[in-house]
Amino acid sequence: MVDLFQLVEGVDDSQTGALRELRLNQEPAAIMAFTSDVDVALLHYEIDEAVRGYVPCPGTGCPSCFLGSAPQRFGLLPVLNVESREVEVLRIPTRRSAGSLAAALLPLLKDSDISDKVVMISRQGSRFTARSQPLAENGDRCASAIEAFLAARKDGLKLVSAFPKLSAAELAEVERVRRKLAAVGGYVAPKDDGIDPGSDD
Repeated sequence: MVDLFQLVEGVDDSQTGALRELRLNQEPAAIMAFTSDVDVALLHYEIDEAVRGYVPCPGTGCPSCFLGSAPQRFGLLPVLNVESREVEVLRIPTRRSAGSLAAALLPLLKDSDISDKVVMISRQGSRFTARSQPLAENGDRCASAIEAFLAARKDGLKLVSAFPKLSAAELAEVERVRRKLAAVGGYVAPKDDGIDPGSDD
């Protein structure tokens, strides 16, 4: 038996909205950090126009892995996007090197007062910069958006849901992937992956 409300409604999106990835570029994004807890995910980058972005590795039978493209390991950090006033997911590569997002952001997250500050993050090519400043006296902390997100997390909301979820069979049908599989041969898509994609737990 399944509860009808869970079947029909699932997580209450009316308050949290669908999770989205916070994409960084040259224009600084203003965020507020309310936790340093991340989910770990294994993601593939797919350049095909139908996808053009990161997708969770479906695990067993993954066509990208079959073609020799290993998934990248990321920490997924929930942050408050000041502009949208919504909690969004910041994808942080786990390799920490000079100019990386982790190198720019981690020192700021160690600040015990970081929840009272606005963090400005920008990207120039593969180089990231981040700086923090105190939230203005009348600045909106968007507490209700954060509370709704935390409640949804308790109900099972996963940060990897900010990325399009494709089964191994669906990923194999993406045009660019399909052409490479046809050229290489030998790939058989599994009928049922049987796992929750994207997690490295």
